[in-house]
Amino acid sequence: MPRNERRHGPRGYVDDEHYKPWLRDEFSFRCVYCGCREVWFPDGDRSFSVEHVHPRAWPPEGLTDYDSLVYACCQCNAAEKGHLAATRSRW
Repeated sequence: MPRNERRHGPRGYVDDEHYKPWLRDEFSFRCVYCGCREVWFPDGDRSFSVEHVHPRAWPPEGLTDYDSLVYACCQCNAAEKGHLAATRSRW
């Protein structure tokens, strides 16, 4: 199976956090950016969050679409947001 092909395809959740159990399995309980596993964090899955591939500041179409979400540790999620903010401020 190609790496970018999704195994799951849940639809219809209003709150992105409802996708978290699906994303945990989809990404093998690892951060999509750094590859760290949940078990390496003292808080387990509480140290991970649902990450939007396209930031919320962009047009809202597809924000709750499963295919636009990934599973990331909170450290990478925060770093990614900082990187995007710095990139956008240069525009």
